[in-house]
Amino acid sequence: MKFLRQLAKTELVSLVALAIAAAALAAFSAVQASLAAKPLLGAAGSAKVVFLYTMVFGCLPVALFGAPLYSTLRYFQKAGWLTAIGIGVSLGLALLFVATDLALWSLLCGVFVAVVTHAICGAGSNSFSRDFPSTPGK
Repeated sequence: MKFLRQLAKTELVSLVALAIAAAALAAFSAVQASLAAKPLLGAAGSAKVVFLYTMVFGCLPVALFGAPLYSTLRYFQKAGWLTAIGIGVSLGLALLFVATDLALWSLLCGVFVAVVTHAICGAGSNSFSRDFPSTPGK
């Protein structure tokens, strides 16, 4: 049961981190579109497309690969900064052979999601609850 709780927390944190990365990329895209002479979609349209594109193409790798692998490593106490970043980079590296632009996008988002996930889930987030009882008087 402990692993399933940990997996659920990791999935939630990873998807929120992906949404933050998607919002940052959407904001960057909106700025680029507003500075362009003749933007194709405009600032708002560009931001929507980039946000949705990032979420659609990022949710499955995060939910089916990244979070379960990180949770498994954390369960066996093997999760660290390098392993988290390695998970974030792995899919982007695989895409380098297929589509370079998509691979760079994936690398950027993957590393961000991995670092945020490890910072919240793995870097001593439970040390406080281990040291102190959850109910007063025990």
